[in-house]
Amino acid sequence: MVRGDRTAAKRPTRAEQEKARRAGQDKTAPERLRATVRTAVAAASSMEEFVDLLRHIDGVLVGIVYFPSGDVRGYKVALDDDAGGPIWYSGSKLAPDLSFPKIQERLANIEPQPADQPGRRRPDPWHQATAATERIPHRLDQADDEASQGHLAALGEALDALPLLAPQPLRPQLREAAAAFERATRSRIQAEHHHARALRGAVRAMLREPAPKDGAALAMFLDAAILVVIAAARWHQLRHHDQQVAAAQQTLLHLQAAYEQAAAAPLAALAQRRPPRQSVDRHVHYVWQAVPDHAQQITEDPEIAYDH
Repeated sequence: MVRGDRTAAKRPTRAEQEKARRAGQDKTAPERLRATVRTAVAAASSMEEFVDLLRHIDGVLVGIVYFPSGDVRGYKVALDDDAGGPIWYSGSKLAPDLSFPKIQERLANIEPQPADQPGRRRPDPWHQATAATERIPHRLDQADDEASQGHLAALGEALDALPLLAPQPLRPQLREAAAAFERATRSRIQAEHHHARALRGAVRAMLREPAPKDGAALAMFLDAAILVVIAAARWHQLRHHDQQVAAAQQTLLHLQAAYEQAAAAPLAALAQRRPPRQSVDRHVHYVWQAVPDHAQQITEDPEIAYDH
């Protein structure tokens, strides 16, 4: 039996499921709103931008709740097309980490991207995000559970953002990956979000620039994310977070499928490239020096031999 720790989002009720089925929807209203809010959080750099993004999403109603003092207390959302009139949900009702204070905390921990400077090339946010993601497995090996939980939450935000950046054929798998990994981003361990500022900042920068057309950047990021999800499953397993382990394993299936699609074209293009003859000759020389007994077999292998 998979054990829970009461940190999962509330399961849809039978009535909500029946209502969605009658409306021809495969997801209930809370599930659809949860995915929408998580995507808005992943794209926003401030609470003002988060609210503005929600207000510009077709079919979503947004309400801001205030204290008597006039300060913002929270937010609520509803679907405009909900049969029988809109049913409002606060962020905390959608998921424990979508409450107003939780989102505030996460958005306060985003590393600002460097401003453009004349004569200096702007850092590639895809490379920055991939590099930050590649470091997460090492972070999970450290004895700082709060920091590790923060890194997993940041990767969850990155996965939430990917469907906005990926080609249309990859989006269904990426949405399923993000939805599955949501469960692996929460546990009883309190996340320290400031540890993952670099990844959050890079993801926001990715969303503000055109995605690379060759697909290589997306494939590289997915490759790094797959390794993180494998490490996350192990990290949760060691802490007996059974539901999170199952969620990570489900995420892995979707990410691997998306990676196979994303990597096909870049790998095919790479296979067509031939290095300069000078480079080949130099490496052949190194092979003869390092393994003289096997050098001839290696250099004559049709898979790697240079065409004369």
